[in-house]
Amino acid sequence: MLNQRALADQLGLSQTTVSRALRNHPSIAPATRERVWQEAQKAGYRPNPQVSALMEQIRQGRTPEIHSTIAILSGTDPKHFPRNSTTQRLYQGHCEHAQEYGYSTEVFPVPSNQKQSVELDRILYSRGIAGIIFAYSGGEEGLPIPDLHWDRYAIATVSDVFAHLPIDRASTDHQRNTNRAYLELLRRGYKRIGICLPEHSIEARDGYDNSWLSAYLACNFRRPKSLQIPVFTGTIHDTKCSRFQSWYERHRPDALITLLGEEIQWLNELKLAPPQDIGLVSLNRPPDSHLSGIDENNLQVGRAVCELVVSRLTHNQLGLPTSPRRVLVDGIWCEGETLSNPSAPIPPRGGPRV
Repeated sequence: MLNQRALADQLGLSQTTVSRALRNHPSIAPATRERVWQEAQKAGYRPNPQVSALMEQIRQGRTPEIHSTIAILSGTDPKHFPRNSTTQRLYQGHCEHAQEYGYSTEVFPVPSNQKQSVELDRILYSRGIAGIIFAYSGGEEGLPIPDLHWDRYAIATVSDVFAHLPIDRASTDHQRNTNRAYLELLRRGYKRIGICLPEHSIEARDGYDNSWLSAYLACNFRRPKSLQIPVFTGTIHDTKCSRFQSWYERHRPDALITLLGEEIQWLNELKLAPPQDIGLVSLNRPPDSHLSGIDENNLQVGRAVCELVVSRLTHNQLGLPTSPRRVLVDGIWCEGETLSNPSAPIPPRGGPRV
């Protein structure tokens, strides 16, 4: 069955015009309305009555009534998400945005085998649940992609969850955030800027995980060669401080870009105190942190994922899309205590300065 977008393409009209014509909107000429309705009936188009009623409530400025459910498939029970964590804020965004559009949300575990996939598919279909969000929880790693009747559902997810599944995705804009952090350091007078990244972000050949690396290398490329510092690979969880110390003593960065800022543990061991001895930036700054850096804006990312699902439900676009959409959400710069004040001179450090 055709959806509104396909019907619009077939008629050579905009989707907005087709949508208004199917609602007999007075702004559309009677002849155009008649043409749209004739073609819709010929193609077997049937509007989704639930979605039509919901959108009419929203257009009239009324609070939508809860009328349907969006399934949130998660590898971990959201009750166990740490407070203010990335996973918790993403989940909060999913739920808040769904409620604003008149949908309730219900969590289902991600199937781990074929039998569980069949059972989940049966439950969702029998309950008329057509919207699915694959949550980012960490618990889905290593699980096979669920085997569902995809043509029944509108689906979206966060970042690279089930990366090989062609579905809509939303993520914080890692590349833009890294570029913002680098430029902020330059603005404050830092010159020898290094970065610490986990191994998986170096090995990633596609997707969001390599965006930090590509942005840093691009910024580095535009700097004089004498100021270019190679990437340090490793985290406090899998790398000894002695290796970080060797890298630091060889390249003498005056500022360090990190993901979570956990590298401050290494700096403490080396008796380097930010910002007096070195600047420190976090690209995924934990809430209520004293670190300077980027808040990934995960609440808005969670809302964007839900918006992708609601959009496809509204336009009756079910199934795996031929051209999946990717939405990137800007992070927010947060002042902290680990960078020198932009109006104050940067104190001398032990490393070479240019």
